[in-house]
Amino acid sequence: MEILDATVITTALPVIAADFNVPAAHLSIGVSAYLVAVTLFIPLSGYAADKFGARTIFIAAIAVFTLASVLCGLSTTLFEFTLSRILQGLGGAMMVPVGRLVVLRDLPKEKLVKTVAIITWPALSAPLLGPVLGGYIATHFSWQWIFYMNIPLGIIAIIASLYLLRNTKGDVGKFDVKGFLLTGVGFALFMAGIEFLASTSDKLLQSLGIITIGLVLMIFAIRHVKKAK
Repeated sequence: MEILDATVITTALPVIAADFNVPAAHLSIGVSAYLVAVTLFIPLSGYAADKFGARTIFIAAIAVFTLASVLCGLSTTLFEFTLSRILQGLGGAMMVPVGRLVVLRDLPKEKLVKTVAIITWPALSAPLLGPVLGGYIATHFSWQWIFYMNIPLGIIAIIASLYLLRNTKGDVGKFDVKGFLLTGVGFALFMAGIEFLASTSDKLLQSLGIITIGLVLMIFAIRHVKKAK
C-alpha cells in the first residue's frame, strides 16, 4: 500500500487537477508532500516500535494510512489533498520499517536471505503497477477510488496483524532528539529538493540550495550518530 501510493496518482494528476480547478503541474505537491513526510518520519519508527510495541505501532500506522487515504478521496481542494497526503506519508513511514522489523527481529540467520526476498519482491512490483492502475481507475471510474481501494486492504492487514503478530518491545533509552532532527530534516530537505528539481525548471538555484542544506544536515547526522548512544 505504501509503495503503491507513492506512484499511483502520477497518471491521474490531470483528472484530479481538473476537479480542484488548478493546473496539473500544481498537483505534483501531492506526490512531493507524501514522499517528504515518509522520509521525515522514518527515523522515528524504530524507537516508537521499541517503546510501545511493534504490533501496536504497526497497526496504528496502517490505521492512520487508511484513514488518510479516505481523507484524500474526500478532499475538494489542493490544500486538503496535500494535508491528507502528509498524514498518509506519516502512516507509511511508520508502517514499512516496523513491518520489516516485525519479520526480521526473531528470524534465524539461515532464513534471512529468503525472507528478505519474500518481503521485497512484491513491493518492487508496486512502482510498475501504480501508474497503470492509477490511470485506469481515473479514466474508467473515479480518481477517489485510487485511495478508497486502501480501505479493504487496510482492514485485512489490521485483522491479520492482530492474529499473527506479537507485541514485542525493545530496550528503550533516551530519545535522540538531535539525531532525529538531523536525519529527519536532512532527508526531508534532500527529498524535497529533488522533487522541486524534477517539477520546476525555473527554480534551479533554490532546488540545489535545498538539496545542499539537506546534504549538510545529513553529514552532521552521520557525525552525530557515530558518537550518540
